[in-house]
Amino acid sequence: MHLDELETVDKAFIGCNKALTVVFVYHLAQLVLTADHVKWAPSELTFLNTVGALAAFFFIYDLTYATFHWLLHWPTLYKYVHKHHHRQISPTRGNYDAINVHPFEFLVGEYNHYFVVWLVPCHVAAVLTFIVVGGVLASLNHTRLALRIPYFYDVRNHDVHHRWPRSNYGQYTMFWDIAFGWYRDYEPPKMSKLHPSLRKSQDQLADAAAREVSPERADGNKAKRP
Repeated sequence: MHLDELETVDKAFIGCNKALTVVFVYHLAQLVLTADHVKWAPSELTFLNTVGALAAFFFIYDLTYATFHWLLHWPTLYKYVHKHHHRQISPTRGNYDAINVHPFEFLVGEYNHYFVVWLVPCHVAAVLTFIVVGGVLASLNHTRLALRIPYFYDVRNHDVHHRWPRSNYGQYTMFWDIAFGWYRDYEPPKMSKLHPSLRKSQDQLADAAAREVSPERADGNKAKRP
């Protein structure tokens, strides 16, 4: 189901998270400008501290992000933080749907970028690429575009997560989802099987998602006919 109109709480969270982005960028800039392990000179640019560092950024980021995301789906935590994001079953707005999350969740996700830059020796070029590419990919995750980077990224993987929330927790790569047994392959939605009883509130759909019920199967027992 699509959240056709953003409600007041959606707009408040989006606005808050835009403001938090400014704070994050300020702190990241401080780190990049002062950390000895972040190189700036063109003469210090190497394959290891650019391409190698970039690969490490995404690899480590998704280890911590996927684990955090998995924790957010624990029933005791879900209703307080992550349920808001899953009111949108079929995201299409790109960046707006991507940042339409609880501010706590947004802060952890943003400062996870800070953590990996703090951890990995790198060149500033790798940091800039990581932040820009990461932002673009996170936005594309919420567009339903059929875009993929072989062996690394596929928009449909996050489509699966919004349909089957107990799977595909990674932001960029499914490496850790496969390793931990959380991965679920993409299957085109069977829209013909939708039942009128699915015309529920977004909160009810989000609750169904937390119970591992796909949009096509929510209230499935009522959808069955004798």
